[in-house]
Formats: sequence, C-alpha cells, structure tokens
Amino acid sequence: MFSPSSSRFYLYAGRLRRDNLTADIINKALEVAENYPVFPCNNKKQPLCKWREAATQDPNKIELMFSNPNAALIGVPTGLASGISVIDIDVNNGKQGKKWLDDNREKLGNTLYAQTQSGGWHFYYNHKDEVANAAGLGGGCVDVRGEGGYVITAPSDGYKFLNDED
Repeated sequence: MFSPSSSRFYLYAGRLRRDNLTADIINKALEVAENYPVFPCNNKKQPLCKWREAATQDPNKIELMFSNPNAALIGVPTGLASGISVIDIDVNNGKQGKKWLDDNREKLGNTLYAQTQSGGWHFYYNHKDEVANAAGLGGGCVDVRGEGGYVITAPSDGYKFLNDED
C-alpha cells in the first residue's frame, strides 16, 4: 500500500514515476553536475531535451529534467560548455577498439578514463578550442567529442570510471 512517508512520486508530463527510480538518476546527475552541466538521455543515448540549451548545473532544473520517466543516462556536453573533450574508443559491431587501444595507449597519456556500456572506453581531457567532433578515426573505432558534442558519462548505468580516485 502506498504511504506518502515511505515512497514519493514525481509527476512529469502527466505520468508518475516512483521515487526510487527517479532518486537514483537524479542523485547521480547531481553528483556529475558538481563539475559539469548535465542533461537526461534515454536508454538509447538520445537526449530527452534540447540538450545544448538545457544542459545545466542547477539542482532544481536537474531534478525536474531527470524526473522524466524515460531518463536513464546522464549526458554531458563536450567543448566549451563543460571544458572537456573525450576520445571514445568503440568495440561494438566488430570494431577493433581493443587493438587500437593496445597500440596507442601511451599516446593517450595519463588522464581520467571510463568503461562504457558497450565495453569501449572514454578518455577525458581538458578541452582545447581547436578540438571538434570527429567520427570513424583509427580504422573506424575512434570518435572524438569536442565542441558541439556530448557523451554519456559515469555513473550512468553501464559506465564506470576505471581510475577515479574518489
């Protein structure tokens, strides 16, 4: 039986979403927003808003946006909006990201990196003005997310920082 003291519901666009699902994604988004603007994405990595305009670090806006019943992953804009650029190494669909990483690991330097939902990696860097988005590099397994791009970030489900010291 529903008890207001034991469970809270959020109303988003006329639909109810249970607090435990909502609170988890909101808390994760608020954690990321301590350092970077965030916006909600669905489980297919698609933004649920006009992300370029909506990405925020405002806790009230984050709670509202991530109360969307389809919010499943945390998006972060790359480039000037966040100050980060990301090298995305893919292994899905037969891509040779693991081999590329083995061959190029030293060139990537000592930086924060994460395992992605598909088994690939995101390497995070301070953004430089000349870094733009690029796809299909390194034999098709490397993408760059710079100005005007975005990434899904940890602690979204399936994403985990591998060398985070916190």
